[in-house]
Amino acid sequence: MNNPLVSIGLPIFNDASYLKETIDSILNQTYKNIEVIIVDDGSTDNSLELIASFKDSRTKVLNDGRNFGLAVRLNQIAKMAEGHFLARMDADDIMHPTRIEKQVEILQENTSIDVLGSNVYTIDETGELTGVRYAYSQNEKEINDCVGFIHPTIMATRKWFLQNPYDEHAKRAQDAVLWRKTSQNSTFKYTTEPLLYYREMSSGYYKKYFKALPTFWKQFKKSKDLYWVKKYIKSFILGFLYFIFSIFKVEKMLLRTRNQVKF
Repeated sequence: MNNPLVSIGLPIFNDASYLKETIDSILNQTYKNIEVIIVDDGSTDNSLELIASFKDSRTKVLNDGRNFGLAVRLNQIAKMAEGHFLARMDADDIMHPTRIEKQVEILQENTSIDVLGSNVYTIDETGELTGVRYAYSQNEKEINDCVGFIHPTIMATRKWFLQNPYDEHAKRAQDAVLWRKTSQNSTFKYTTEPLLYYREMSSGYYKKYFKALPTFWKQFKKSKDLYWVKKYIKSFILGFLYFIFSIFKVEKMLLRTRNQVKF
């Protein structure tokens, strides 16, 4: 590995269904000066066999056979990274071919930005395009303020991630905890250009909301910050609503309403 400028962190756990497409999208980026850090969190499917099929010198794999959870693995990735920048990625999403190139360009031209996210195209289980999360203009590049991100879109310096580790006691919603903790001392921006195909499963989506509840409650008990009470109530209401829609197998209708641009 010859001094990569960008490290791309890919934590995996039983993600064989979409993993090949995900890794292909990373290795086929227009920006080539990268390393890809794949960290397995104790997968029991054939994810590791799929990873072994990629013969690219830019990849390095950590497989210790243990299951520690996402936050621990994300912090490990930051410590393993050699690049100046570190980009997040999830194992069921697809990078737009120019994602890394464009985010690097923005960060190099705007050094005051601490964490940069992007807009996304949303896709379903089959890869069908369902919409774009935030409004955008194809003829105008926009960089907007934000208070949180679609997690797998972010890029920041490796130094930022090392100085702001994920809370390893948060079993869910680790990203929300990190944004809240760092928002007062960091500059958050996102480009309105969609640079990721973000997969949203329309079956059992309500579980995401319910699983986040213990994290929000623990954060409130620890900090007494009413922000977490609001997050708890909102997550409970949305989880219940998605659960009702799931009974009739129409969760996809709710997912589409999350997009400002619908296909």
